[in-house]
Amino acid sequence: MCYDSLGESGLLTSSGGSESLEEFLERGPYYHYSFTRDAEDRSTQVQLSTTFSTLEAGANIFLVSWYSRAIELTTTGGQIQSVRSLSV
Repeated sequence: MCYDSLGESGLLTSSGGSESLEEFLERGPYYHYSFTRDAEDRSTQVQLSTTFSTLEAGANIFLVSWYSRAIELTTTGGQIQSVRSLSV
């Protein structure tokens, strides 16, 4: 397992832990990379270039974007009065 990938996916600090080495070897490798950008950047293009010498037939590559948004809730008497999205 790649330490960087565990950190980027949040599994390194997750209370549920990460997969075992046996699970990793059975499922196959995955890699997470961080490409930090400004909160206002809404670009959606990606270019991928890779070479595998031992890739089995029918294998797939999945590209996934992880993101998060902080919000601020204002409550009065146990009821939500307003929700504000914060740029982080």
